[in-house]
Amino acid sequence: MSERQSNLTYVLTKNRENEKSVEQTNKMVTDVIEQNSFEIGSTRQDVLKSMGVPTAVRVFSGKEVLRYGLSTITLKDGFVEEYDNLDGNLRVTVQ
Repeated sequence: MSERQSNLTYVLTKNRENEKSVEQTNKMVTDVIEQNSFEIGSTRQDVLKSMGVPTAVRVFSGKEVLRYGLSTITLKDGFVEEYDNLDGNLRVTVQ
C-alpha cells in the first residue's frame, strides 16, 4: 500500500470511528490528495515527491521533460510549465 493510500485509509477509518460528517471526510480526503499532487508552477522537487522517479528524462532548449509512461511533465527553470496526462497517471491538481 502506498503512503497516499495509507493516509486515505487512516482518514476514512478515523472519521467513521468519530462519526464525522460526509462533508468533513471529503474535505480531509481532498487535503490528503492535494498534499501528494503537483500543479502548474510546482517545483521539480514537488513533482518528484508526488510522482516518484520518472521513467525517462530529456533535456533540450532549456527545458526538462519528465516522462511517466506516456505522460509528460515539462519543467522550465525547475518549475512545471505544462504537462500531458496521456496515461491518466499524473497526480496533478487542476486550478
